[in-house]
Amino acid sequence: MTLYEIKEHKVELFPIRYACSALNCTRIALLKKEERGHLPPANFRNTSNQRLYSIEDLAILEYMSKEIWPHKQGSIVPQWVKNLLEEALAQSKRVVIQWGKSQGPEDWLEIDKKYNTFSRYRLQIYIDSWRRRLVDTPEFFLELVDEEE
Repeated sequence: MTLYEIKEHKVELFPIRYACSALNCTRIALLKKEERGHLPPANFRNTSNQRLYSIEDLAILEYMSKEIWPHKQGSIVPQWVKNLLEEALAQSKRVVIQWGKSQGPEDWLEIDKKYNTFSRYRLQIYIDSWRRRLVDTPEFFLELVDEEE
């Protein structure tokens, strides 16, 4: 975890391996999903142009892959799933820039109203879970934590 200054907020951003963990895939598979348009590009990048993900981004990726479209390799991803993922990640970026982190389920109200399959309350559970794992209890993901970070 590295803290980055975004507007007046100090925000925890995480490298691509955390997104791979959220999606339960390899780095190469994640990059291919992005290349094919099944996954929008990462919301943030560091000065070395490496992809970085907020806790909200990680929660959205896990929530979408487990509850919205849990189908595996080879199945065609419907356009509405791509649109939902794109809108949720765009909202995640707005939330992080504006407040530094999600303030609660109300942050996701517009998406919840637009998509019947989306639940802002379920997403908030994922966000809280990722926050507990990565910020409140850093030893939870020891296999992902580098000394260099």
